[in-house]
Amino acid sequence: LGEIVGAFIRTRPGYEDMTEDDVREWAIPRIARYKVPKRVFFVDDFPMTPSMKVQKFKLREMAAELEARCGVRWVDAPVSGGTPGAESGSLAIMAGGRAADIERLRPVLSRLGQRLTRMGEVGAGQVTKVCNQMIVACNALVIAEVVALAERAGVDASLVAPALAGGFADSKPLQILAPQMAESRYEPVKWHVRTLLKDLDTAVKLSREQGAATPMSGLAAQLMRLHGSQGYLERDPATLVEQYRTAVE
Repeated sequence: LGEIVGAFIRTRPGYEDMTEDDVREWAIPRIARYKVPKRVFFVDDFPMTPSMKVQKFKLREMAAELEARCGVRWVDAPVSGGTPGAESGSLAIMAGGRAADIERLRPVLSRLGQRLTRMGEVGAGQVTKVCNQMIVACNALVIAEVVALAERAGVDASLVAPALAGGFADSKPLQILAPQMAESRYEPVKWHVRTLLKDLDTAVKLSREQGAATPMSGLAAQLMRLHGSQGYLERDPATLVEQYRTAVE
């Protein structure tokens, strides 16, 4: 469209630890420097982190500042689907911003994903991404419990995922993680325990700020932190099953 400023925050070293001030001091001036024309869109998909106090109202403040200083409008558009989804163009994109802006971006974003959903105003996409990660992280921990329990009870754990395929308990995480866990296949590392821990910490922090209760995610964060403290932070989440295998020994 010739009207899009890409999500370049990920190019900054240590972007996962960026604070709200970092975004204001690092990102916005760089956009302003280029003196871009009006009606250009800044599309971000950088993650919310515990250190980044960027809930939807904070993002809206920065979006207003960006438009006032540069004439650029902000759309937050985090994705879900991982590397396979990105490679196949089948990502799920959850966007926050003005409805007209998102529709104008749809032809571009539709090349990246199979579904683009406007979740609300600026910041709503990031909150939805946090909800997505709560489900993924808690799911990973339960799948680890299931595989370890099946093994302990004499069940062939490698058959759990195919046996449950298409049923009410089926999910992509089940089909991906359960076979890896049953085979103790942890390489190559496709994602990291530290990422899920960061996501859970972000969810708990967000829930506190919003006055919401997230006891499951709170417990999951504790279990994930325990696993990470045992040397697994940079390992694949499939290693979570080891926590339950050794817990009863």
